Amino acid sequence: SPLAVLECKNTALTRIALNQVYFDKAKDEHQQVVNFEDFNPKVQPGWHQEIWEDNSTFLFERQIYSEEFFKFVQNVQKESCSLLPTFPIDLRNTMEGSIARISAKVIFEVLSHAYNNLIIHPLTDQFSALLKESRVASEEFLSYILEKDLHETFFILTKCTDKDARTAVSRLIVEVVIGQLAREGTEFMEYTIETHGETQEFKYKTKLGRLLYLLCNKIGNELADNWKRFENYFDVLLQIT
Repeated sequence: SPLAVLECKNTALTRIALNQVYFDKAKDEHQQVVNFEDFNPKVQPGWHQEIWEDNSTFLFERQIYSEEFFKFVQNVQKESCSLLPTFPIDLRNTMEGSIARISAKVIFEVLSHAYNNLIIHPLTDQFSALLKESRVASEEFLSYILEKDLHETFFILTKCTDKDARTAVSRLIVEVVIGQLAREGTEFMEYTIETHGETQEFKYKTKLGRLLYLLCNKIGNELADNWKRFENYFDVLLQIT
């Protein structure tokens, strides 16, 4: 019998039709999306509380969603990227950095937490194309995800209740890493060690080196404590290695 995907309550995963049975290739099993409220009487109280807290903690209220706003952001991103070749180099670099920062904030801080986030895919496609072409955009994106030592990125990859959002974020990280590896060669591996009392701190020459160090460094207790949804985290490590 198919596995009932209870996680779908109040998340974007409810885009899959209720009671539809589908095959999850990654897990090699059949799953069926069910209405959580209908299934509620059969769920143990502890499970119900955990699922409810998962969704209510991570997701925004549904009422804040505005299709017009997200389409506006998408159009601004698209038109700005199309005009980049016409700008002088200094202005182009500034624009590329600004587009990267805004795109990252919308995807990471809004759409990854939104109940209705279908537009995350076209936004991610456009942003991914820019990251492949622009070193400035890649550097700005790396600066964004390295803020607070990868906290926001780690939070989405391990706690986000919507698989589409986790996949979009992991895809962008892989894109920027692969692009920067091609640009930097082995430069990202260069680092120095600073000693502070009994502790040592690795100081990497490039942002890419710092990112790879943090990704690996979180495999210990932090990742183990978030085992329910860490498949995208390991997928990132797999693809960049």
